[in-house]
Amino acid sequence: MIKRLLSWFVHVPDDKRLVALLIWVDLLGAVYGFNWYKVQLSETRLVFWPIVPDSPFSTLVFGIMLVAIYYGRRYPLLEGISYATITKYGIWTLLIFVQAWAARGFAYWEEVFLFASHAGMALEALLFFRVFAPRARYIIAGGAWLLFNDYMDYVWGFHPFLPFQEHLRSISIYTPVLSLVVTLGYLVALRWANQGTAWFPRVEARRRPT
Repeated sequence: MIKRLLSWFVHVPDDKRLVALLIWVDLLGAVYGFNWYKVQLSETRLVFWPIVPDSPFSTLVFGIMLVAIYYGRRYPLLEGISYATITKYGIWTLLIFVQAWAARGFAYWEEVFLFASHAGMALEALLFFRVFAPRARYIIAGGAWLLFNDYMDYVWGFHPFLPFQEHLRSISIYTPVLSLVVTLGYLVALRWANQGTAWFPRVEARRRPT
């Protein structure tokens, strides 16, 4: 039973109906996220909006990538940025909440919901990267965007509102480290994909969902 469920799960990117469902999930999640950032966005100049709502931006871009995949199109630069951002900010949010819960001693229900949804973001990226991976230079471009965003967030102060402001120093240290880990992780995964393994099909064998 578990083996069959796992097999179905890893083949989600091959099912066009499930891809369509995930498009709606990502785009609606982006709308929810932008609304969550509305106070901070109202205090930020319009030109800087793309670097403020990190998670909603990542789900929006990933949703657009899925629309392209749904219609049999591939945009490698979009894919590189999508995988990097949705994975990094999915994991980053988990770290933020764990840190906050350890300090506070309890969790609000909305935080638990956001924790689960952001874990899903990172998992979603890994599932699709398994089938639709761009070349290394596009992954590096995605990593460069992450580091640029980190620079703007923690040098120029555009980081999201934090549960505990006193955690800012530690967050500003592990956030760029996470960006590097995500980028290097995808580069290693791409090497596996090019070689062909039980988890990654060979690049030339990949196809659009049916």
